[in-house]
Amino acid sequence: LSNSRVSLDLQRRNLDVLNEINRLKLEQDKINNRLEGVIESYELAFEQIQKSHQAWADKMKHSTKFSTIRIFGTILAMEFVSDEKSGYLNSNRDYIYEKCLSEGVLLRPLGNTIYIMPPYVISEKELQKIYSVIESL
Repeated sequence: LSNSRVSLDLQRRNLDVLNEINRLKLEQDKINNRLEGVIESYELAFEQIQKSHQAWADKMKHSTKFSTIRIFGTILAMEFVSDEKSGYLNSNRDYIYEKCLSEGVLLRPLGNTIYIMPPYVISEKELQKIYSVIESL
């Protein structure tokens, strides 16, 4: 349930470097409270989305409906399991798309690959609805 290319530790270190760059810029600008508030809200949103994704991925790790669940920052992706070969041309794309859309969730699967790339303004309730709709596939 992790991204083999970038560990959570490396993601955290990258955020820390970005935070330090922003801190230095704020010192140079003699504190820009507006910018600092935006940065803090983005960091909070990133952490909340990532925690929600991880909790859902942990819950689904033994699911027979999905495989290769992975998280990269605020992006969550998985394969919808079918008898057909996995890939972007898998015909389950239309089923996944139509089923999610009928439940009020707009996802654009790539074949049987489902991915969630939510905006930072998404609420926890909206994110849970996405998870619920995916579980119902």
